[in-house]
Amino acid sequence: MRLLAIALTESDKRGLFFLATVVIQQIIVSSVKLATAVSSSKQ
Repeated sequence: MRLLAIALTESDKRGLFFLATVVIQQIIVSSVKLATAVSSSKQ
């Protein structure tokens, strides 16, 4: 993880931000799917 931070340049930060945005979207989608699965299983 430290090596990644050292290798990170200004141009890479934009790509990293995009990657983080994609990861966050995936987490949100997974959370919504999990919430709907839990609520449907309760019924």
